[in-house]
Amino acid sequence: MTSSKPTKSKQPRRPRVRARNWRAEDIPAVVACHRATYPEYPDDAYYNARFYEMQFAAFPEGQFLAEVEGKVVGYATSIIVQLDDNAHTYNYEEITGAGTFSSHDPSGDTLYGADIGVHPDYRGMGVAAKLYEQRKRVLKRYNLRRMVAYGRIPGYNAVAGKMTAEEYVQKVIA
Repeated sequence: MTSSKPTKSKQPRRPRVRARNWRAEDIPAVVACHRATYPEYPDDAYYNARFYEMQFAAFPEGQFLAEVEGKVVGYATSIIVQLDDNAHTYNYEEITGAGTFSSHDPSGDTLYGADIGVHPDYRGMGVAAKLYEQRKRVLKRYNLRRMVAYGRIPGYNAVAGKMTAEEYVQKVIA
């Protein structure tokens, strides 16, 4: 009779994702992650280091990155704003001060998630979840009423004008 030892799984170990606030010296790595996250963007659509410097200067507590073994693999940008529920529909440019975060209002009641990105090689590893955990901490720390986030719908630009965003999402999840 032979005894068999339990074998260890041959699946690769999932890397540890760590989320933290940016430091000024992290900005070049955040820019590189942004470009890798959205490779389909035209060159003039990418934020450069200056935009991230302005965002960091406006509200450093709301800027996060995720790293694996010291490499930046994701980022999230956030500001505090005051949004009037009865006003017109706000757009990204208006809420974010055209991406500069000059609209940051420390006495506001809403955490606005302006951007989030995960490097394609690290998707499905919980990176975005770690970044959202950091946003939730800011929400609690500042006793904010809510969080609102800007979002993109991957692939929608190919069918925009032919169907609504809602119709497209329903087709994708069907």
